[in-house]
Amino acid sequence: EAYAEISDVQGKTLLVTLIGILIAILAGVFFAGSIEHSIVQLIEGTREVRKGNLHHHIHVDSHDEIGQLADAFTQMTAELRESQEHLISSEKFAAMGTMATGMAHEIKNPLVSLRTFAQLLPQRWHDEEFRKKFAQVVPNEVDRIANIADNLLRFGRPARPSFAPTSINDVFVEVLSLLEPEFKKANVRVTTKFGDLPQIRADASQLSQVFINLFLNAIQAMS
Repeated sequence: EAYAEISDVQGKTLLVTLIGILIAILAGVFFAGSIEHSIVQLIEGTREVRKGNLHHHIHVDSHDEIGQLADAFTQMTAELRESQEHLISSEKFAAMGTMATGMAHEIKNPLVSLRTFAQLLPQRWHDEEFRKKFAQVVPNEVDRIANIADNLLRFGRPARPSFAPTSINDVFVEVLSLLEPEFKKANVRVTTKFGDLPQIRADASQLSQVFINLFLNAIQAMS
């Protein structure tokens, strides 16, 4: 009977031990899977940031060191995104300031024409040739001023991309016209030779901003 009792206790002890080992293995597998998932999320997050995607958010539910690391990573990307937005804004405003200076000079020319015609109008109203010239020149000069102002406003207006069939050549012509005062001031001669390019789906306004920045950088880089 004593040996039977000992054997029974040994059997139960072995069973409990095996159950404990099994539970430990299952718990280990579960926690290992959870940790692995969190680490995979972190690795994926670093890859996205390296690609330039600063809006990527890491979803880690744990509150351990890995969870804290994920929170720190998310905060870091948010700060990087904010810094990037500030940098883009500052560069954009600097470009606007440069263009505004040139545009003020460009607007002065049509204003001089308008002022001259306005002063001569009472004296030469009965001159038919003068009236024809007035009707031809004044609307063109007003349109020119409106164009200059519209281009500057469009460049400074933040907007979401609006994709539509776009001619790259037309965008270039518009940008070159907009920056003509800057080219003159820097004594830079611009020659163009456009190929017969197909239209692409793009945001013409944002493409203009890209080309304006490129041209302004090129002007500043030239001796």
